[in-house]
Amino acid sequence: MKIACFVLLWNALSGFADTITSPSTPPKIVSLSFNGNRTTLESTLRMYLSNLGIDTGELYDSVRIAQAKRKLIMTNLFYKVNFVPLFEEDGVHLYVIIQELFYYIPTGTLEYYETTDEKESWLRLCVGLTKLNFRGRMETLSIGVSGWRDRSLSLAWSKPLLPSTYYLGIAAGVRFYPELNYPRTRLVESNRLFAGKDITVHSKAYIGIVPTYSRIDTLCAPNRFVKEIKEADASIGWTTDYRNNNFDPVAGWYFWNEALTNGFYSTDDNKFGQYSADFRFYIPGFFNRNHVACRLLGCFRTNDAGPYRRLYAGGEGSVRGFPDDYLGMTGEMNNSLVVSTEYRFPIATLPEIDVFSLFSISDRFPELKGMYYQIDGALIADAGDLWGHFTQPSQIRQNGAGFGAGIKILIPTLRRSVCFDVVSPVTKDPSSGKTAIFSPECRLYLDAYY
Repeated sequence: MKIACFVLLWNALSGFADTITSPSTPPKIVSLSFNGNRTTLESTLRMYLSNLGIDTGELYDSVRIAQAKRKLIMTNLFYKVNFVPLFEEDGVHLYVIIQELFYYIPTGTLEYYETTDEKESWLRLCVGLTKLNFRGRMETLSIGVSGWRDRSLSLAWSKPLLPSTYYLGIAAGVRFYPELNYPRTRLVESNRLFAGKDITVHSKAYIGIVPTYSRIDTLCAPNRFVKEIKEADASIGWTTDYRNNNFDPVAGWYFWNEALTNGFYSTDDNKFGQYSADFRFYIPGFFNRNHVACRLLGCFRTNDAGPYRRLYAGGEGSVRGFPDDYLGMTGEMNNSLVVSTEYRFPIATLPEIDVFSLFSISDRFPELKGMYYQIDGALIADAGDLWGHFTQPSQIRQNGAGFGAGIKILIPTLRRSVCFDVVSPVTKDPSSGKTAIFSPECRLYLDAYY
């Protein structure tokens, strides 16, 4: 009797242990359906998701689903992505519902410049067009042109090599422009070829080569001369992105870094190695829906890259409050460190306004429907330091800071933004050598929201 009771108890405990250590096998995905993809090819979506382990015959995994949703959003090709599983006896029928963006992105800027080679100021008009999701295959095609004194033409194309995790891109451009700080003009012809691979869900690596021809005219009589440089910059880089979103992020961090050299081929005597990095992170602010956005940019060189490759700072994506390329004029700068911080807070969210209903534009492009505006404010603090030799930061050096405020107008359904900033520069007065606060500079930026 005791033996029988022991056997029954052992069998019961064994069955209980099996329910803990051997859970039931997750169901398999038996069908995969898509809805909302007017432009994106279904075959492209299937190949993209298969790289993330989501395909018919694969086990249904909610973690993979969450990762795939984030990856699709981070491509900047979709405004919304939802996975709806339907559990049946034969397995999981998975429905992918997406809302596409408007894939034609026009760009245009009108900038005012003053150069040292003439007393009169001049304007630069730059226009371009980018077609996202080109051919419905997640490719990107861009063209740009500028004039009048600063003349340029560029063309770029990139694509993922689905169903693999590799991607590649090519670009070519030509530009003739006057330098801002010296009486010189440059004619630059360049090409770029790069290839990369998704390493993890959050990281990717790439290699690239940029052959370049530069013709530099010094314009200085009577010792005027022309310098020609032919070289090829080789680079290798890595990107890791843990932001909650790459448009208006409020949490997480992002890190990009690249090693570059012209040492393999250059007709110029100044050969160098260079390391560049971009680190961004986002933390909550003091009040609800407030947050702090920080960005750290660095560029460091192994040795002097020569007078034609100086580093500068100031303007968009750098130390705001200063004119473009203002910081760095005092010497041959080869190293730079820039810190940007914004305290962001919401001001208003405007209701949906269908401004494209005229002439039935939104009927032709449904992606333009439901557009609304988000208005944010920001307190801004930037600082930058440039120096000549990496090991001697106190010798050839120039630095400055900027403090101010801005208004950010965001269009989340298009993932576009307009920023208007008023920032006062702080640096040494060239005449007195004392640190001073100068008159604020007003700037309007398009899609410069980090």
